[in-house]
Amino acid sequence: MYAEEKILEMASNTEKEAVIENIAKAKGYNEISVYIDGESVDIIVKKSGFGQSDTVIIKEIVCGELNISPENIRIVEKK
Repeated sequence: MYAEEKILEMASNTEKEAVIENIAKAKGYNEISVYIDGESVDIIVKKSGFGQSDTVIIKEIVCGELNISPENIRIVEKK
């Protein structure tokens, strides 16, 4: 059963990643990639003039969709 549960979790995470990416794209973050791993989220984003306000917006999107702590979200700006 463990393998089946892992596959279901991965499928669920893939769906959540897509939702977060689509919301972010609607807010102007056209180049963004989201990866969910358990209780942590890694995000790679490329946006001209990326700053602290962008970090806040992206964390709000993720927290709203996943109900996780902002401390568990790592955002990396791609140059």
